[in-house]
Amino acid sequence: MGDPITPLKQNFKYAIDLTRFYLGTTIIIHSSSFPIINIFNLNKWTPDPSFRIDTPRLFLSHCSPDNPEDIDFFITLSCLLSVTGEGTPREEMKTLMRQRNAQALRFGWPGWFRVTLKETGRLIGKCTLVRARPCPEELWWPAPDIGFTFLPEARGKGYATEAAKALIAWAQETHNVKEVLGFCAVGNEKSRQALERLGLVKWGQGEITMLNLEDPETMVFGAPGRTSLEGYVDQNKLRIIG
Repeated sequence: MGDPITPLKQNFKYAIDLTRFYLGTTIIIHSSSFPIINIFNLNKWTPDPSFRIDTPRLFLSHCSPDNPEDIDFFITLSCLLSVTGEGTPREEMKTLMRQRNAQALRFGWPGWFRVTLKETGRLIGKCTLVRARPCPEELWWPAPDIGFTFLPEARGKGYATEAAKALIAWAQETHNVKEVLGFCAVGNEKSRQALERLGLVKWGQGEITMLNLEDPETMVFGAPGRTSLEGYVDQNKLRIIG
């Protein structure tokens, strides 16, 4: 998977989250090399404190960049543990959260949701449905991609599948989302298996310009019925490898 400490090329100057690609690895990003780019007005969308998506064991809710508990939890949860340069980890995570929330201005839903265990009321993970990437809009893919990250003690219990299925169903019913994708690095068996448990199948793999990872081999998953990435997106968005 290449050098996990430098997964980004410096010609893309955006802050991103790499949790699904480098599980269990500390990612160090020099914020002086990757200044934050505001793709929307980051202060315009306000999380709804009453919003929740219920499942039998969990509930999903909006995260707030103004909530210190959310900021600290997401820093703990993410592989983005060390940020060097202009901002502190809390400042950088706060901006990342604002970026993800800001996609609601265009599509109706934020990119990140926090996941709470009903039995204890404790935050145990996050589930993501990202549509608007912090990169040039012409590189965005036609559909949002699902993702999830949970605390080590909350893994292996089906929570990720339960939360992701509920988020996908909510997006389909509430926002008319027709298609959901899944991305993961080649060789990341845990992420691959998790996407397959959602009913997604591998469409192929390639170098995804939108993600701009140093290791180009990213697997793309989607709904059953497609067996190749040929013709799905323009060549400027993808170089097909397999």
